[in-house]
Amino acid sequence: MSRQERLYEVLGGPAFQAPALQESVGTLEAPETDVPPLSLAEAEELRERFWRDPEGVLEETRALWDETLTQEQLARALEEAVSYLRTAGEAADVLESTAVLFEAANALPPSFTFALRDDPALADPSDVPLQPGQHRFETIGDAAGWVVFSLPFLIKSAGASKVAYPRNKGTLGREGFVYPLASAGEDRPARVGLFSDFGTAQYQSHYIAKQFRRDVRGHLGLPPLDAAVHLGDVYYAGRYSEVDAGFRQPLSKVLQQGTPIYFLAGNHEMYSLGAPFWKYVQEQKAANGRPLQDGFHFCLRPEDPECRYQIVGGDTAYFKGGRLQDALQKEWLAEVLRYGRERNMTNILLTSDEPFSHGDSDTTDLLKKDLWDVADMVDLWFWGNTHYCALFAPSAQAPFVGSCIGHAGYPYSRKPKPKQTLGNAPAFLETATRFPEWTGVRKDRGNNGFCELELHRNGDVKLTYVDWLGCTRCVAQVNWGGGAKASITLPVDVREEGERTAPTKKP
Repeated sequence: MSRQERLYEVLGGPAFQAPALQESVGTLEAPETDVPPLSLAEAEELRERFWRDPEGVLEETRALWDETLTQEQLARALEEAVSYLRTAGEAADVLESTAVLFEAANALPPSFTFALRDDPALADPSDVPLQPGQHRFETIGDAAGWVVFSLPFLIKSAGASKVAYPRNKGTLGREGFVYPLASAGEDRPARVGLFSDFGTAQYQSHYIAKQFRRDVRGHLGLPPLDAAVHLGDVYYAGRYSEVDAGFRQPLSKVLQQGTPIYFLAGNHEMYSLGAPFWKYVQEQKAANGRPLQDGFHFCLRPEDPECRYQIVGGDTAYFKGGRLQDALQKEWLAEVLRYGRERNMTNILLTSDEPFSHGDSDTTDLLKKDLWDVADMVDLWFWGNTHYCALFAPSAQAPFVGSCIGHAGYPYSRKPKPKQTLGNAPAFLETATRFPEWTGVRKDRGNNGFCELELHRNGDVKLTYVDWLGCTRCVAQVNWGGGAKASITLPVDVREEGERTAPTKKP
């Protein structure tokens, strides 16, 4: 291993090589090998380009890395990356020593336990060790990693073709990208797990995936999930190796045990031109041996006409990040939502990108310009991309129950308190730290988790927000609208930090 390769390894990058995935379905226009990390010459070139055009390079970098990044932060990160690459061997030594120091400084107390790891019946050789001191993927804490592993795409993807975009035929059945979802019974609701920004291959993602497994849920006394949907983003940039580490490995047992998972593409998947992501998605097979989903957008609908709910996934990554402007997909989306509204269904929309963000006074162009015409047919809208978890009641600017769930894996900064959003406080904002407060560990990182939907025949939906430790954080009830808009019961049941005791143990 060369000094530079060792540096890449210490920085946390996966093995960059041609993918060991199953044979592709159809013809991919995009390259079938990983884009390698930044070399010293490329880092120096990018640094010079930044000083010639700081605003232009910052704008491009924000799209790849973080929209809040400043010129000063980018300048420092570029200098740091160049220094590391110039002294690769010495830099790797320093980074390894620093990692040991961070782990020692963030050691968890021996009394910290949780069932998903410590119950002998749930222990698994594949469990990922907890590494609280790790800073990988953090916006500032992993600045050099973001430069080395994401910024090559500023240089190497220009002009390359994306994976071919599949088109639906009509709006009914498989050809219309409409797939069967479990029908709720009189005393058994359908259950769907929603998660986003999960693809980090870190321990918090692993323990979220573990909660989707049927054997684990059975041991915990929980009914199995009928399906799960990921709303996008595998880091750093959706390479084959990153898809393998961030999706394939943690989700393999969920799929093997019979829970189907549907995927929306996020902006990070598209930095690798969508090819690794789409190859992986096409590997997931339905009972008839065909791929589970045929397109970047889809609808999940129960076959029982008495079940009044459907889940609609819209693609906001392929054509233009954060927007849904493709005329054919917009037509499909309007028809699918209209189908649900005419049959008094609760319409649940999923997108990778946000219609608004916590603390904003205005909505994004995705809602304001692209989807306002159909917003009156949306009852619940879930999204990721922005890294936090919150639940919002309907407002004049956003006439639906909204929820950001971009917290399944990304190591985001803790949100200390709710902010007014579109004129109102959120019904729920996850303000807890990743580890319970009493541990004193990593109080700067927000709590990771997912949302479980409980779908009832009459169109009522129960939302349960669960963290990576298996603790319930919030429960909310959305009531069927009877052909009109659904409503949310306020206040919602928000669990306090002190209730985060099971399955953790206090000293």
